[in-house]
Amino acid sequence: MINLHNVYKHYQLYNNDFQRLKEVITGHSTAEVIKALNPISITIEKGQVVGIIGDNGAGKSTLLKLISGTASPSGGTIETAGRIAALLELGTGFHPELSGHENIYLYGAILGISRTKMDNLYDDIVAFSGVEQFIHQPVKTYSSGMFVRLAFSVATSVDPDILIIDEALSVGDGNFARKSFDRIMNFKESGKTILFCSHSMFHIESICDRAIWIDDGQIKMDGLPASVVMAYNATMKIHKSETHVIEIADTPTEQEQEQEKKQKNTQGKLAQFINIEMTIEDSVEPYPNQLLNNHQKQCVQSGLSSLIIKVNFESDFSIKAPNFAVTITDESDFNMSSACTLMDNYHINRNSEGITYIELHFPKLSLLKGNYYLYAYLMCEQCIFIYESAPRFAEFEIVQHSNELGIVSLPHSFK
Repeated sequence: MINLHNVYKHYQLYNNDFQRLKEVITGHSTAEVIKALNPISITIEKGQVVGIIGDNGAGKSTLLKLISGTASPSGGTIETAGRIAALLELGTGFHPELSGHENIYLYGAILGISRTKMDNLYDDIVAFSGVEQFIHQPVKTYSSGMFVRLAFSVATSVDPDILIIDEALSVGDGNFARKSFDRIMNFKESGKTILFCSHSMFHIESICDRAIWIDDGQIKMDGLPASVVMAYNATMKIHKSETHVIEIADTPTEQEQEQEKKQKNTQGKLAQFINIEMTIEDSVEPYPNQLLNNHQKQCVQSGLSSLIIKVNFESDFSIKAPNFAVTITDESDFNMSSACTLMDNYHINRNSEGITYIELHFPKLSLLKGNYYLYAYLMCEQCIFIYESAPRFAEFEIVQHSNELGIVSLPHSFK
């Protein structure tokens, strides 16, 4: 359980060192006070999965740092029951000059784990991280991907009662990204308390059973994820849908890439697109395509044209057959509609090489005039983890001959 009562966090912003010295001498502060978090009270019961949403700078990360104990509140009380593992800034407890082996024990000590227990966990931590070959090398020689994998492995191997995740639902890429995602989902299924901060509204609705919207350092809404996300999206002038699993590491340097190649456990994509294309079928005389930036933008006649998406993708037989999903968005990336093999109970068949071919049909598309984009996704069997995405792989324009207003033409009749 987590209980916060009137907890707030203020920071003092100094213009220069002289201002700091003056405060020490006179006891009078002239620093600007930044209110990162206003007084809030929250109770989170054991086993709840709570999503924290809000704009950048709203106070989400500050809240998670206070609960995890990596920052101290300026006032109020925080009560927690059980061991906490926080995936905030992965690798914060690592010393660059120490080896991976030494840092495992250092990180364990920071998390409050005894040496004896770390001895018992050590082999599993190293095996899960996939950095066995370099475990006795200083972590400053690790690539960013190796560094993150080892940090994640340590932080999630201590059987926490409370797991706090800031953006990083999964880390790394390829096999490890899926392994890290599965480990977090196992925590949920075993009844652990999880706090998950993310800009991905899709993940908030898919994973959480409660959502808290933080705005300007205070709670604006607390309730069911669907209701909170809808209210949050309604306030956004331009809603950006999340299309990628969030990356933790920066783009690796050439040296880091070479280091990665030396690993025995090279990680590849478990599922990836081979080809995606969109075609239009018209039941009447085709509307002429428009020339846009030296290429043709396909035109679709509202209520008359059919949209067909043809896709080839390949997947590794070590995973269950992935699901295929498509979203249709407007110019501001607001989701207008979607289709998914899982939601339609469509069974994915793979040939002996792991390749799948699918056609998705939208007959007589009823969207009204405007410009639209297609996004494609390959997702896990639960449609939560994204193996690969193809953002805006096609663009089309809906044209109509009537003056009907709105976004979509709904079936209707007058009597």
